[in-house]
Parts: sequence; C-alpha cells; structure tokens
Amino acid sequence: MNISRLTTFCRVFELASFSQAAEKLYLSQPTVSSHILVLENELGQKLFDRMGRLIVPTQAGKLLYSHARMVIRQLDQALEEINQLQDKVAGELVIGASTIPGHYLLPSVLGRYNRVYPDVSLQLRIRDSEMIEKLVESGEVDLGIVGSQSKDPSLDCRPLVRDNLIILGKDSFFRDKGKTAISAQEIKEMPWIVREQGSGTRKALERGLQDFGLCLDHLPIAAIVDSTVGVLKCIQAGLGVSLTSRWAADEILSSQEGISAKNPGWSFERSFYILRHKQRSVSRASSCFFREVQRDLGSTANAQQMVAGGASHE
Repeated sequence: MNISRLTTFCRVFELASFSQAAEKLYLSQPTVSSHILVLENELGQKLFDRMGRLIVPTQAGKLLYSHARMVIRQLDQALEEINQLQDKVAGELVIGASTIPGHYLLPSVLGRYNRVYPDVSLQLRIRDSEMIEKLVESGEVDLGIVGSQSKDPSLDCRPLVRDNLIILGKDSFFRDKGKTAISAQEIKEMPWIVREQGSGTRKALERGLQDFGLCLDHLPIAAIVDSTVGVLKCIQAGLGVSLTSRWAADEILSSQEGISAKNPGWSFERSFYILRHKQRSVSRASSCFFREVQRDLGSTANAQQMVAGGASHE
C-alpha cells in the first residue's frame, strides 16, 4: 500500500474535504480523488460516503485511518532517527493554534523558523482552543498553542506568554472616554460581541465576569462570532464592544479614530499555553520550534522543561 496515498487519505479524513486536502498537499483535486479511488479498489471497500458536499468516512475508512496514522507516525519516527545520524533537522511539523496566536503571534515565528530549518515541512492549523486541545490529544498535531489551560491528564500544558486583554469598542459605548478602567455597571449596559463556545477568549471573559459578580447571562449580547477577525469587523461596524487581545486590537487602535480600549482590570488576564501529548516523543523539529517560540514569545522555564522532558516527562 502506497504511503503517499495513505497520507492523502488521512488529509481527506481530517479535513472532510477533497479540495482542502488537495490544497494542503499541493496536489490537484483529481489526483486526490484518484488516490482515494485506488485505495478503495485495493481494499474492496468504500472509504467515504459522498453526501452532496459532505464527505463522511465509512466504518472501513475509520478503521483504516486509525492504522494509517500509526504507520505514518512510525515512518516519521524512522526518518527522525535517520536525520539525527546526519545531525539534520527535517520532517513534518504540524502546529495547532487558537486564533490569536495563530493569526498574530506565530506567523513571524514560523517565518524565522523556516529560514533556519528549511528542510522542515510546516503546517499551521487554526481552530478554537478546545479543538486544538482535541487535535493534540488525538495526535493530529505535534504541538498546540491555546488561550486556556488544559485539564486533560494526557497533555503536558505549560504557560508560554501572558496576554494583555482589553475591552474594545466605539467611543459612544463608553461613559467616560478619559477613564481607562471600567465598572461592573458599564459592563452590564454595553452591547457585547462574544466569541463562540470553546474559545479561550470567551473563557477569559467568563472568568473575569465572575469577579464582578456577573456572568454572560447578565450581558446584552449583540452577536456571537467565531473568529477574532470577525469580532474586530463587528466592532468597527459599531455593533458593540468585545474583550480581545491587545495584539489583535493594535492595528485598529493605531489606524482608526473613534475606537477606544478600556482596561477591564486584572480579572480578565490570561496566558497562552503550549501543549503536547505526554506519550509522544519530542522530535528535533519540535524541540527546535520550542526554542524559536520561547525566544520570540516567552522563554519560560516551564516550556524549557517540556522540551527536556520528552516522552517520559510526567
């Protein structure tokens, strides 16, 4: 069974899309379809049911995926060990990130990493924090960077860098434009744009509200939006205010008049965390990425311990 076809199959399975898999693998869509068809002919089983635009794995597809991932991981491990003999950093590195680090922090880190280690094939998957946690747990990504702390016992979760959260909105929503802090009463009166369930930013908002004796039910919610970019566009349109990262807000604050940032206080602070599976060995590509991201974002002792611990670290 051809390893390239298995890799293609895994991408289609993970993305539930032939076109997205083709884009990620730099293949044409007919080539991806051909790979899947050859596998189905070899196995004598359909691997996916095509229900209109939906791609749903069959029972045979689910079974093949669980074994194919193990085969690909074992091959990656063999290549890693061979590269170590040559003192070479190479292979595939899949990073998962929630929206703030994925859009605003990691691109520059990955750019520098690529210039230093050009033989590493990089992938960046951006989802909400809960989904990234699941992808790390399932082994679909090597490392994750998220905006909320994981409680999954199978994952090593270490703080990487602090995030400065602010309340951002049109000037007209704030009572006193000259005051940087904000009161519980003001929080209850303003229309809010909030992130979706699973977002680290939403979790930070919920924790911060508790210290004001509030919860989301006390807020007049104007919209629930599933991306940081969408939240910022809604703020610019005057839909309401939102809690967001200073990294995401800087461009708007520096370029557009009539939008203010308020300091909600220490209650709304948070960290970004770096995740890896405890039972997964740390490849040279991963450990080199740790060094790059530490240097650029945090350089915390906790992250250094994670690298040193490898698969045996508990």
